[in-house]
Amino acid sequence: MKLSSDDYYERLHITRDASPDDIKKAYRKLAKQYHPDMNKENVKEATEKFKEISEAYEVLMDPDKRRIYDQYGKDGLKAQFGSQGFTWDQFTHASDVGDLFSDDFLRTVFSNFGGDDFFGGSSRRSGRSHAQIPRDLETAITISLKEVYTGTTKEITVVSKNVCNRCNGNGSEPGSVPKKCSTCNGSGEVKNVRSMGYSRFITISTCSDCNGSGKVIANKCSACHGSGSVQGKKTMSIKIEPGIEDGVVLRLPGEGEHTTEGSGDLYVSVHVLPDEKFRREGSDLYTEATINLKTAILGGNIDIITPGNIKTISLKIPPGTQPMSKFRFKGEGLPYWRSSIRKGDIYVTVNVKIPDNLTSRQKEFLQEFFNEYDSTNPVNKKKFLWGLI
Repeated sequence: MKLSSDDYYERLHITRDASPDDIKKAYRKLAKQYHPDMNKENVKEATEKFKEISEAYEVLMDPDKRRIYDQYGKDGLKAQFGSQGFTWDQFTHASDVGDLFSDDFLRTVFSNFGGDDFFGGSSRRSGRSHAQIPRDLETAITISLKEVYTGTTKEITVVSKNVCNRCNGNGSEPGSVPKKCSTCNGSGEVKNVRSMGYSRFITISTCSDCNGSGKVIANKCSACHGSGSVQGKKTMSIKIEPGIEDGVVLRLPGEGEHTTEGSGDLYVSVHVLPDEKFRREGSDLYTEATINLKTAILGGNIDIITPGNIKTISLKIPPGTQPMSKFRFKGEGLPYWRSSIRKGDIYVTVNVKIPDNLTSRQKEFLQEFFNEYDSTNPVNKKKFLWGLI
């Protein structure tokens, strides 16, 4: 059994413009196809395949994750899934296939990979409110090439939900206590089971009476109106180290939403603005400089200014420099990210400005010069003699 491609769209056999309905339909079809009961000779591989398509489904059904994936590929999701990659405890769409399989199958699939028992296990019996699970937040900042060169500190402001100080997150007015929901018995979910022949079809849904919290609030908090959280702005400083690459996503642990269940993380995408003079390739910088005809012929010195006018480097132009000659300044480029020692190089391509508004007298001087040059230059003289033979 051939395992999936690294391309999430290929895993689900869909196009990159697939709608959420298309994605869900494709996932459910593949989920049934890789049911271990249908692949008894390759149960392990089928289960692994099931995990792979679930990983793709988790990303493509989440608008934020899908946007990051479309822009940066799987590397952009390292901040979402961590260094260990996708795990079952990060799968938030288990109920989308709950009606296809039995409890035993789903319990086996998730436990095989170290995940919680998503259907009837401890995490679903804890009464944990879906609304209280802290969300990770995302934002983006832009920096200049100068700030890449030197490093910088940026202030960012995020809007997030935080634990209500008045009720400490329980949603009730001080002095009153929430009651356990009688409909779901505090689980936050309602399970419906129906049998057809030898198969059982299970539908698990969020309890509508308590909205998944497992509790009913009789006297709602006047500050948060029973939600347990309030929305506010938070401003913080983030240090950008020199040499950072465009598109890097920085993770700030615990700076996401704050709820009674804990704190989410904040992910900051860093985008480097294009520079007018320099083109970047990794830690190397490329630029162009224009010299006049005199400097190209006789030599001289020109100044190269690094991004942001931070440093001026003197470039010695040797006599007889040809157009499009390239010069290298070793160690004058950008710092390597998270390295205090290594730096890239600066490459300068020289263009020669040919004068186009010469006077008649200047043209005569040049003609005399080239006549003398052609007659005294051994190469040109040899070409002239060969032409006479």
